[in-house]
Amino acid sequence: MKIYGLILFLLLIQPLTSCSEKKTASNSDITAVKNAEFITLDSIDLSNNFGVYHTLISYAKGFERNNILTTELPNLKIHRIDSSGQYLNTISKRGEAPGHLGSARFAVSYVGKSGRIYIVTTGNAYELYVFENNGTYIGSIPLFKHLQDQFAVFKSKSAMHVYEYGTNNIRLTLSSESTIHLTNSAEFYENSDALAVFDIDVESLALIDAKTEIPYKSIDEVQKALATKKFNWSSPSPNIDFYNQHYYLSFPFFNGFFIYDLEFNLIEKIDFGSDKNLGGFYAEMDGQKSQDKLINTIQLFRLLRENINVSNIQVEDSLVLIQYPEVFKKGTYPLPNRESIGNVTALNYAFEQVFFVYDLKTKQLYNGTLPEEHYNIMLLDRNTMLIETQSSQVEDKILLKAKLKL
Repeated sequence: MKIYGLILFLLLIQPLTSCSEKKTASNSDITAVKNAEFITLDSIDLSNNFGVYHTLISYAKGFERNNILTTELPNLKIHRIDSSGQYLNTISKRGEAPGHLGSARFAVSYVGKSGRIYIVTTGNAYELYVFENNGTYIGSIPLFKHLQDQFAVFKSKSAMHVYEYGTNNIRLTLSSESTIHLTNSAEFYENSDALAVFDIDVESLALIDAKTEIPYKSIDEVQKALATKKFNWSSPSPNIDFYNQHYYLSFPFFNGFFIYDLEFNLIEKIDFGSDKNLGGFYAEMDGQKSQDKLINTIQLFRLLRENINVSNIQVEDSLVLIQYPEVFKKGTYPLPNRESIGNVTALNYAFEQVFFVYDLKTKQLYNGTLPEEHYNIMLLDRNTMLIETQSSQVEDKILLKAKLKL
């Protein structure tokens, strides 16, 4: 079974690899940017079900659309609900029983086209857990021991993708970073890859192959940063999606996205035509003052701690949606004292959620901004999306169904 599935997968990718011939990336011509708006159609009150402040949503893609996974934080319970917000079942949670996630601090979940649910825990000892759609536990496989110089980086729900092929095989693609080099060092970009890729037989939970893909030094923007010794972003980790047998990746250092084939040969690079990075605040790592480094770090950790550092890429019905937080106004927040750099008393920043929609058919680019307290977009089709909202005053989590107007 395992050999047959792998042969079938290789046959599927052969036409694509022969056609791509490792093409040099090219920028696509983009017409003038238009506005993207949305109209709210309906809403689901998630706080009634779970009574928690932080709930991350993962929507089923390719399976019946009535499956929504919610991840409670900080207690790390993963539930399945339907499109009306009705609780269906709990898939997993932190704990040591079979099917539980051990002492993991965070996890990302994904619903495959088969309906299977895949959960990957984060950190150095990351592991894949597999469940039937009804919550029946299939088993788990540790991943870290197969790529010990990589660790899974889940800074968004788009940091993981599962491609099901053959009868029981999957390709798990994770956004990853190095366990050896720091991301603000030239050594990291000269020696590290952007993705950790695992081919797995789900029936036996046996590893077929493990490798890394997309060397950072092969990307033009990274080559320029290495030449100038200036890396003006906090983390390079990509967001990932998959559509029509191609991988779509967005990186924090590039305002656009990259398209790769199944062998991770670069097919095309879509440039939105701006020098602005995809993400609110990024500070130069070369020659940066200690005070600036501290401020930059606190900015990042503030967003991560409040669970509003939302960035993602989604591809559906020939639309590519990219979302990220952007600094837009000033506020004052206390900072700790550091004798080595003096007394830092305030930090001026706030942000809003910005999104781009790119039409692969017409090459038209749209740009929009979410209202305050609207954080996470899930694109369902060309006309519909779900939006997570979170009130800053009360612990209410609302999931909106909205019509996308392009």
